[in-house]
Amino acid sequence: MGNTTDSIVKYRNMHINESLEKVFVLLGETGVGKSYFINGITKSQDCDVGDDASSCTKNIMMTNTIINGTNYYIIDTPGFQDSKIKEEKIIEILQELRKYGNIKEFVRF
Repeated sequence: MGNTTDSIVKYRNMHINESLEKVFVLLGETGVGKSYFINGITKSQDCDVGDDASSCTKNIMMTNTIINGTNYYIIDTPGFQDSKIKEEKIIEILQELRKYGNIKEFVRF
């Protein structure tokens, strides 16, 4: 998995066609299944998934899938109340992403 800076640069350089592409950011506490959900919807193993409620996602990660002709970019984030990452760092990451627009939804688990 790449680091957060790489993911933000990749996202910043994308040219989103809002009629054909949607961007969603998944938010939630550590261990609620954000990464598991992304792997399920994309039918991949792109996101690391933990065995328990401890933190696994350390950086944001963007993956994509096509559903009914629409390309969905889904951004996985570290969990709130993460034992290894301060919430201020997560909020900083989200603010950085928001600068570049085109995010359809912040989805809270």
